[in-house]
Amino acid sequence: MKVWMFALAIGLFATFCVRADDKPRYPIDVWYDKAMDQTNGSTYAMIDVEGKAYEKWDAELNVVYQHLLHKLNAQDQVKLQEAERSWIAWRDSESAFSNQFWPNASGGQMGTLDRWAAIHEKVGTIRGRVIQLMGYEEDLAHPP
Repeated sequence: MKVWMFALAIGLFATFCVRADDKPRYPIDVWYDKAMDQTNGSTYAMIDVEGKAYEKWDAELNVVYQHLLHKLNAQDQVKLQEAERSWIAWRDSESAFSNQFWPNASGGQMGTLDRWAAIHEKVGTIRGRVIQLMGYEEDLAHPP
């Protein structure tokens, strides 16, 4: 049973680490790849990298949000503010829901891998929102 769980965990880890070469590379992604390369597979080090990545993406989210907000007219600013509040509520609900899929995130057998997977998922969520907002800004710069 333990061997099967370990094989499953390694499979999940490999799935999370695969990236397509055609996806855009952001400075945080470049930092992340370098930092993960330096973990030598230590899940404790990987968790630390994920935590720092979350902080970096959260800071980037605030910068991109403010930048986009200032490019909008008053009516669209209100819409963006409402959308962001809704997104934050969704993010928090999604996080609470998805935590059930990482039952050992607080410790126990395979606990560090579950902690890594749980925070990795949260990093992906916030990264996705940053990219989404950047897309809106790009659309403003190049209207149809």
